[in-house]
Amino acid sequence: CALFAAAAWRFLPARTSPPAPVGGTYRAAFTDVRLMLLWLVSVCALIPVAALYSVLPVMMAQDHLPASAYGFSQVAGAIAVLILSPLLNPYLARRATGNRPMVGLLAVSAVILGAGMGSAGLTSHPAGYAAAVIAAVPGEIVAFVAASNVVNLIAPAHSRGLYAGVWSSTLAVAVIGAPLLASWALSTGAHPFVALVLTACGLTGAAICLPLSALVHRPRPPATAPPLPQLVPAAQKTG
Repeated sequence: CALFAAAAWRFLPARTSPPAPVGGTYRAAFTDVRLMLLWLVSVCALIPVAALYSVLPVMMAQDHLPASAYGFSQVAGAIAVLILSPLLNPYLARRATGNRPMVGLLAVSAVILGAGMGSAGLTSHPAGYAAAVIAAVPGEIVAFVAASNVVNLIAPAHSRGLYAGVWSSTLAVAVIGAPLLASWALSTGAHPFVALVLTACGLTGAAICLPLSALVHRPRPPATAPPLPQLVPAAQKTG
């Protein structure tokens, strides 16, 4: 983090801009149905992402696998990110700059994340766990880009920071929700029930995309402020 800060301070040019308009209010943000639906979709999609770090090691320990097996799954996921990101990012960048909101891709990513990480509950072998992590990687890459695209679309120019902040809380909620769901699922129905719960999270997120799409599916209005930068998947940050 210190190296990134030093690089930003040294190499990013200073930018001058006109005074920002008056910011929005939390009340206006929380009464925006589109933002609340996006928030729910994102929580459902990110719970499987958080499961990668909270649920997966518990299940692997219960299968009496060594700690190196979890490390192997993490390395496999990082390699998948390095390979798939350059392949997916050009397409995602084109979609993000178009006039069509990426709600459909957000729904697909939620399904991929739920099914991918959910499949970890159906295996007991290190290779199976690594395959589950790899299967979830495309969903993680797409989810962060698609969600930030929708935030850019629905946020008023004077409230983009506020909307982005509200949306960013979804990862924190998912980090809390994943182990809570996992402990309940493990005590209720063991690993197969974890698979069902994580898959259900992804499918629920995809279902919530239906009303969200109906509300935001319209041409992008002329931009009055620079768009928010696309967010980087957590696996890319840690990988």
